[in-house]
Amino acid sequence: MTTATVSGVPQLVALLEAETALYGELLQLGEQERSAVVADDPRWLNALVADKERVLVEVARVEAARQDWMAVWTAAHGLPGETSLADLARRLPAADAARLNVVRKDLLERVRDVAEMNHRNHELLRSALRIVNRSIEAFSRIGGAGYKPNGERAPASRTMVLDRRA
Repeated sequence: MTTATVSGVPQLVALLEAETALYGELLQLGEQERSAVVADDPRWLNALVADKERVLVEVARVEAARQDWMAVWTAAHGLPGETSLADLARRLPAADAARLNVVRKDLLERVRDVAEMNHRNHELLRSALRIVNRSIEAFSRIGGAGYKPNGERAPASRTMVLDRRA
């Protein structure tokens, strides 16, 4: 008999709890990432991106272990490989099912929180990019490219005032 069929439910619960904690870390990093963007601090932002990459690698490792556990358990019980955690919980003793449902719910909530945070950060970055693009367009209307092909500065053809207040 395999580990997943003897006493594996606590192992599955531990994997789900680890995944939930990692998504919590991603949530914190994403909130800090937003602050770094607003603070215009590229060093901080780069450090946060590196931290997120480290956490994402760990999420992938834990998720792979969870999928391996599910594959072993479903095979041992003659169930299809795509059996969900909810389906699994219906086949467990009440205490194990209750514990599994709690950690499953916590993980789903954390994943939703991270998805919402990612959406907010995406909107912030999209707005910032829109402002940059408008600034570039406005600067390009002031005159030519700013330099002649020989490298000398080109004279401005007209004067323009840019109000960059937000």
